[in-house]
Amino acid sequence: MGIAGFLTVKKPASDTATAANVNAGSSGRATQLAGGNRQVAAGQRAATASPAVNAAPAAQSAADQKAPQPSKPRIVRKFKERWAHECKCPGLFFNDGKMFCQICIDNKKTNAFTVGAKKIEKKAVAKHVASASHVAAVLLAKGIGVDAGAMAKASDKALKEKQQQIRGMFKNAYYMAKKNIAATKYESFIKNLEEQDVQMITASYRNRDACHEFQAKMSESLFEKLKKDLNASPVFSVMIDETTDIAVNEHMIVYALYLKNNELQVDFISLLQVTDTTAAGLTGALEGLLKLLGVDLAKLVGFGSDGASVMTGRVNGVAAMLTRKLNGHLLSTHCVAHRAALASAGAATATPYSKAVDDVVTKLATRYSKSAKASSQLRKVQEEAGSKLLRVQRIHKVRWLSRHQSLERVLKVWPEVLLDIEQHVPAAVRGIAAAAAAAALADPVTPADAADDARLDLQLRDFKFVFSLHFLADALGELAKLSKQFQADKLNLPAVDAYVERTIKSFTEAFIDRDLERSAWEHGPPGGVLRGFLEAVHEPATVGEPVLFEGRELLNVDLQGSFDYMEEYARAVVKELRDRFPARELFNAFHIFSPAAFPDPKAEDELRDFAQKFGVTELNKLLEHFGEQKVGRDDVIFPPLVDSDEARTEWKELKHVLLTLKGREPTPPMAGVLKILSTEEPYKDSYPNLLLLLQIAIVQPLNTAACERGFSCQNDIKTRNRSRPR
Repeated sequence: MGIAGFLTVKKPASDTATAANVNAGSSGRATQLAGGNRQVAAGQRAATASPAVNAAPAAQSAADQKAPQPSKPRIVRKFKERWAHECKCPGLFFNDGKMFCQICIDNKKTNAFTVGAKKIEKKAVAKHVASASHVAAVLLAKGIGVDAGAMAKASDKALKEKQQQIRGMFKNAYYMAKKNIAATKYESFIKNLEEQDVQMITASYRNRDACHEFQAKMSESLFEKLKKDLNASPVFSVMIDETTDIAVNEHMIVYALYLKNNELQVDFISLLQVTDTTAAGLTGALEGLLKLLGVDLAKLVGFGSDGASVMTGRVNGVAAMLTRKLNGHLLSTHCVAHRAALASAGAATATPYSKAVDDVVTKLATRYSKSAKASSQLRKVQEEAGSKLLRVQRIHKVRWLSRHQSLERVLKVWPEVLLDIEQHVPAAVRGIAAAAAAAALADPVTPADAADDARLDLQLRDFKFVFSLHFLADALGELAKLSKQFQADKLNLPAVDAYVERTIKSFTEAFIDRDLERSAWEHGPPGGVLRGFLEAVHEPATVGEPVLFEGRELLNVDLQGSFDYMEEYARAVVKELRDRFPARELFNAFHIFSPAAFPDPKAEDELRDFAQKFGVTELNKLLEHFGEQKVGRDDVIFPPLVDSDEARTEWKELKHVLLTLKGREPTPPMAGVLKILSTEEPYKDSYPNLLLLLQIAIVQPLNTAACERGFSCQNDIKTRNRSRPR
């Protein structure tokens, strides 16, 4: 009996016996314990003396583990005779489960196909055809003597042909990715090329898996190249944005700004699917990506975003976390294109009549987008008028230029839309004054649809509405121009301020500071849409004379009220631009590296204090941030990026160099200054500290337009059909 047998507790014969045992004295209990101990000891001795008894179960278990497991069924590939033609191997044959090459056998070559290739695959045949042994056998079969050199040349030629074909397949896969063609179309794409007598590799690499493999290899190669370039850059910045795709998956897109050969590069890094969209989650995902790139995180000097609170929160935003964890000298930027869009939206919100204009545009867009009949009628009117076929566009709140495009489109189709709607207006209302029309519309006999059309007709012919369409075409055109300038990839800091000031000046001169000596009908920017409208309707000769435009009478002529709205909106735009683009001393300090900000070299009055004072305040501001150590989370110390004393010494000389560049035609921008200081003698390597500050200024991500374009590309790829469950 083993140990387990000695430890088995026997069931008492009866409850009485059990009670007796429980009530026994201490001596009885001691005896029971002693007896039990002796039994256990005896069992241990028995187990030691007879190990085979206890080893039997273990041996049986080991035997069970070593028992052969049923193997997976082997995949048996079938030989296909067409491989001989497709792989250009006429001597190929199959015998006894192996593939042979008769040409190699006849010419006494030694390779897998002379003894029998066991790997029954088309790829194996293609590889054999490209081998030096088979090429030599083919030449011998043709009666061509082959020495070692000739065989090597023939082998190299065959290899080059295959490599050329492989390169062609890579190009095809790249083309499909670039044009957003599904990989499932790859094989038919190759067949189409072959039908046009384009030579393609025939053995393999023709299906969608091959296409995916080609694209994956190209992606890996591009990523490795990006890693190399990013690590070679003295500094770099990142800009990120987040979105939800059609499959309701959260993504974060990341772009990098860095320097290559002293020129700014903006490159896509990755589109990451994220499950945690909090600031901590996004920061962790970005940090992991940067570590994967192997970059020195001390070089990260800029962060750009769309300005959402999760990105720019002062304490727990992504930018704040990156500053505490990775680099205390990091600068955060709210995308200037987003800020311009917010300024435009803010001005519309601040002026109540802007909402009235938007409501009419929305009604028109709904009318012609929801009804095929209404849309068809508008096209018919446009065709009869010989006008361009255009649709009314809806205003999208999240698209930067949507409002300008929608209002401009309404302005273009206004005559045809009015003509179409007039056909549905009741005769009792058509052509009468607004007050009388309102009374007629109140008649319960008037059908609801006809009443809606009549109200829309009155709104479209309202003088203030038509005036506002023309005014907003000019005003929003200026803001659209600003937005497009802000979307440039290589935008620099001085240009941002210059564009904002130019826009403010344009609004002030055209719409606020009106010339009171001129007739009210002569306002608006020269050559602008509003000026053209006022010239077309012209000032009535007598009081009460109807005002006509495009052959239709405009109602409720209120010129002063229209100008009041124009000035109110223009002032709101100027205020929004001032509020959205406040002076940031640290960013403005970088202007000392722009020759355009320097005084005229020929103006002696401006140069009087140049040597002692110019740029000193701005340089000190930069050195307060980049020339001092920063303390991060957990008391992590970030050392200074530049030496302040050396930078001040360098500035005394560099300011004179930049002053001479001011006199060049054309005056170089900051990017041009960087190239001059990095490559031209005697400036090269003369100002290392100031050069680093200039590089930091150039890589700052001033907009996130690249991220928006990346999301547009994602949406083109991840369509509803491609994302639906299969």
